[in-house]
Amino acid sequence: MSRERFTDFDFGLTRLASAFHQDWGYAGEAEDVALEGIGSSEGAAALEHDASLLIGSALSDGQIELLWEAVTSENYLFGADESGRDLLRRFQAVGRDWQRTHGSARPETDPQWEDPQLRDRVLRAVEAAPLAAELREVLAVCARTLSAELAFRLLLRLHVAGSVPVAAAAWAEYQEVNAAFALGEYVIETVEYLV
Repeated sequence: MSRERFTDFDFGLTRLASAFHQDWGYAGEAEDVALEGIGSSEGAAALEHDASLLIGSALSDGQIELLWEAVTSENYLFGADESGRDLLRRFQAVGRDWQRTHGSARPETDPQWEDPQLRDRVLRAVEAAPLAAELREVLAVCARTLSAELAFRLLLRLHVAGSVPVAAAAWAEYQEVNAAFALGEYVIETVEYLV
């Protein structure tokens, strides 16, 4: 049985992506948006961990930019002088600074979350999702080489950000994968209206 998470809600980069709504600019800079949503040392550790995974990945800056723009419903668009990794480093720094000030936490892990069969389930879900081929490839690289759990949270976020329908069979699978990763009920419920 998987252990419980620090929250029943979304967290890390996927939580942050949802905060980039149409009027996010009123909050200030991207770092200000990140700071508003952290809420705890565990939240800061999750943000830092997610950002670190993508920074160290084999994904190109262009792929990271494509992913970030998609998970934010294109409410965050990259300027000519900014790269995907630059933005992730800024988020990583917010997570680190929060922990220096408020106390540190370890990113949540569980050996069960790295199970190859669970990774394969995420890869099948990604392949079957009605997303652009480029986004499916980014998620597949994430699932295969970084974290199937992060890839699954990004998949759910892409459904919401793009109002991408979820087939009934996929919904049943998503619920099981969500439970296997010990993600909270409010993480999976964000896509229920799309079924």
